[in-house]
Amino acid sequence: MTNSNITGDFIQEFIMNGFQDLLDRESKVILSIFFLLTYTITVFGNMLLVIVVKLNLKLHTPMYYFICNLAFLDVCIPSVTVPKMLSYLLYEERIIKLEICLAQMFFYVALGVAETFCLTVMSYDRYQAVCNPLMYHSVMSNKKCIELSIICWLGGIIIAMILLFLVLRVPLCGSSKMYYSFCDYFALIQLACTDVMFNTIVSFTILSFVCLPLIFIMFSYIKILLCLQELSSLQGRKKAFSTCASHILVIAIVYLLAVFAFLSNKIPGCSVDARLVAATLQNILPPMINPFIFSLQMKEIRDSLKKLLSAFVFYISSTARTI
Repeated sequence: MTNSNITGDFIQEFIMNGFQDLLDRESKVILSIFFLLTYTITVFGNMLLVIVVKLNLKLHTPMYYFICNLAFLDVCIPSVTVPKMLSYLLYEERIIKLEICLAQMFFYVALGVAETFCLTVMSYDRYQAVCNPLMYHSVMSNKKCIELSIICWLGGIIIAMILLFLVLRVPLCGSSKMYYSFCDYFALIQLACTDVMFNTIVSFTILSFVCLPLIFIMFSYIKILLCLQELSSLQGRKKAFSTCASHILVIAIVYLLAVFAFLSNKIPGCSVDARLVAATLQNILPPMINPFIFSLQMKEIRDSLKKLLSAFVFYISSTARTI
């Protein structure tokens, strides 16, 4: 690192060494193709899900509105990190400026926390639909959906601002090399060359707060299961549970990968490679898998998707005949 990259004791540029020391040139190309393909599937799948819901007026309900909000988040989250990861793999230029790194961390945290809150709101929506069906439309109105979605986004932004402040308050004067594939809070705070006890206390407090939605989600679905047992109709139970099954699966994938990534940073002796893989999987897998889960598990989305694809095929065939 040259002196031009340092102002006083503060690092102004970082060298992202994620995957660089592990792979040869051919392996990097293969991995970049995998990331590009995954990102393409993620964007296409989630945007298609939004289009399907948008075009079908029967799906203009709170549940599908929240699914669209989650789909939009799933497009944004990898968009913050994957393009830069591809540039690290394909080019030797692996330097990222401090301000860009901080911006990447901010948006990644904000979007990730907003997704957590969105999943919580979705569980609350399912609780109201199953346990309070007569009051559902008055409780979960379109206005209420918009308000809850805004709260999800604001919650993510506020927590991201707090973590950004925690990073800015400590001097980053350790090594300029980061063995990560993107900038996040844990990657940056490890470069601090001063006491970070205050940061640790505050970050663990925030983590505890972010974990509260998981408790709320578990409580909601326990209540839902109890309500399902009271339904006399077996068909009614299956229909109600089918709308919840996709949410439960999405929640499980998101939280399990998040816990895996967190523990990889905190368990002593955990290898750098494991941390890198954990952070990368948390970044790319849930956004790609989520639209497939909703499409396969929810009949209304499957039927709407079939109609959309049939209309598209008919349009293509009609166009081809006229040429």
